[in-house]
Amino acid sequence: MSMTYARRLLVEGDTDKRIIPQLIAANGIQWEIKIPGKKKEFVVEIMESTGYEGMTSDWIETQIQTLEISSLVDSHSILGIIVDADYSAQQRWQSICDRCSETRILSNIDWPEYIPPEGFITQVESGLKLGIWIMPDNQAEGMIETFLAYLVPEGETDPLWRYTQEAVKTAQDLNAPFKEKHIDKAKIHTWLAWQDEPGQQLHGAVQQKILDPKHPRSKPFVDWFRRLYDL
Repeated sequence: MSMTYARRLLVEGDTDKRIIPQLIAANGIQWEIKIPGKKKEFVVEIMESTGYEGMTSDWIETQIQTLEISSLVDSHSILGIIVDADYSAQQRWQSICDRCSETRILSNIDWPEYIPPEGFITQVESGLKLGIWIMPDNQAEGMIETFLAYLVPEGETDPLWRYTQEAVKTAQDLNAPFKEKHIDKAKIHTWLAWQDEPGQQLHGAVQQKILDPKHPRSKPFVDWFRRLYDL
């Protein structure tokens, strides 16, 4: 049995599915597993939902059930869940805890009131190991694009990044139609539009180190990933 199918990560969508492997691989974790004569595999299998709305308790239950079946000859099964905080990390924490609690295996977890800053990891009685991370850092509001903004190499000292934020604010004042909750998406894509080459996709910007995957602010997330999946 491949270890891939006993280690699963649930994410909100395709953007997360593309970014996370690049980020993890850039931090020295072998993502692709090449076995001669066999199909290429990955150290963790990522399953995407249709946004947070699609990450229902029934969907989580299904993912756990298929993980259980896949790990019958490999008791070392691990499930990770990454969601965006959006407007409130605390509200999202309460929400994802409620959804997990509605599943059969995760119903008896003693959830802490707040998610730890270093991410949540627990061992369930069934033998399943569960981890949860709320983007960007388990505390601030935002999403994966907020996390990627942490990886701008010079951060807030970068004149171009400061100008990017001013430009996006000006665009809002001129009635740019993007939603307020997507302001961090607007910022990171605007900044990438001014790089060489302009308009890199987010996962490509991480892969090419336009965004620094080893930035100190990525370390807590990478450490959580390592601890969760025993890498």
